[in-house]
Amino acid sequence: MIVSYDVDGVLAEKPPLSSKKWGKMNGQERNERKQFLNDWYRNAAPLIQPKEEKFYAISARKAEPSIYNITLKWLETHYPGRVLGLYLLIGSRTVENAAKFKAETIISLNIEKHY
Repeated sequence: MIVSYDVDGVLAEKPPLSSKKWGKMNGQERNERKQFLNDWYRNAAPLIQPKEEKFYAISARKAEPSIYNITLKWLETHYPGRVLGLYLLIGSRTVENAAKFKAETIISLNIEKHY
């Protein structure tokens, strides 16, 4: 069975919400939030141990090189050799875009079960 897991809130502890919307932040606040998230992603507590030997990881984290590399390293630390592929959101991070991205990724990979 082909299985995938969401990262934040399923495999990894979800970061706390920001007190301010991204569009209302100034440049310094955005940089601080990005740094906070990068640190969070590096150090997030693992939440579950998937029963499957191999699985895909799908996340609405932004598909920026630094975030991709941090996330991949975190997955390899906590689930060594088990992740078939990591898929991150390209484009703006809205609820609609995240849902569409996840659904399209699940369909394109022929995933039978997504957690």
